[in-house]
Amino acid sequence: MTPPKMSADAVQKATGHSWDHWFSLLDDLGAKQMSHKAIADHLHTQQGVSGWWAQSITVAYERARGMREVGETTRGFQASRQKTFLPNPAAAWELLISTEGLGAWLGSGAPDALHEGQTFDLPDSVHVEVRTIRAGEQLRLGWTPTNADRTQVVIVWVTASASGKGTIGFTHENLPDADARESARTRWSEALNSLQALTRR
Repeated sequence: MTPPKMSADAVQKATGHSWDHWFSLLDDLGAKQMSHKAIADHLHTQQGVSGWWAQSITVAYERARGMREVGETTRGFQASRQKTFLPNPAAAWELLISTEGLGAWLGSGAPDALHEGQTFDLPDSVHVEVRTIRAGEQLRLGWTPTNADRTQVVIVWVTASASGKGTIGFTHENLPDADARESARTRWSEALNSLQALTRR
């Protein structure tokens, strides 16, 4: 059984009941044969649980009962990697969007700069669309491999660590399966290593 990510105290305080209560209730309901939406709707409309907690309890239940794999969301699988190796977020952003930085994390075929609405193709058969740029904070990319049946999303973000250092992270959403998730984790780990290598020159 995979333990819920939220603490027992948190769910008790927010919903008035423990994880054991909710899991037992859902077992009695036959939730293992129900869809994610049906479980969450029942918790919200019949049990009076807020929308956010209804979703959280549903996901925790699905993981605990083996209905959802690690990294699986309601929109497919998700992979995330991050690394803290720069003196501050401003330096992290500057590296990320520099010509050298783009080459490091996008690989060969990367453009010299990014702008919203831009599209380009990478040599490994990925079509990229730059959807959103929030300067100093985040890039949001449409990411469509040639053989994919839907567009994936890559979010590249910069934040400050607890000590104020610059952290760069990649979140890859809408992946089709666990194998694709592992491939994405490997890809973005290598991208972070390549970015860090630029700072050691």
